[in-house]
Amino acid sequence: MSLGDFSSKSFKQRVYIHALINHVKINTDIMAGLLEVPLELIENVYAGKALLDDNSSLKLLKLIAIYSKPS
Repeated sequence: MSLGDFSSKSFKQRVYIHALINHVKINTDIMAGLLEVPLELIENVYAGKALLDDNSSLKLLKLIAIYSKPS
């Protein structure tokens, strides 16, 4: 994976996690349980140090779709 791909995926995943934490008010430990990944991975993704795999990334997007309120 190129640096550009990593940066793009990392940014998207951090934005999604930020939205779930700050707007939907889901704690990171609950998010980790819903995504079935370790809490440490969620924290590392949010810090820009790691990426979720494609399956977990899709689950993250589904959480946004389920819990976001239509405007």
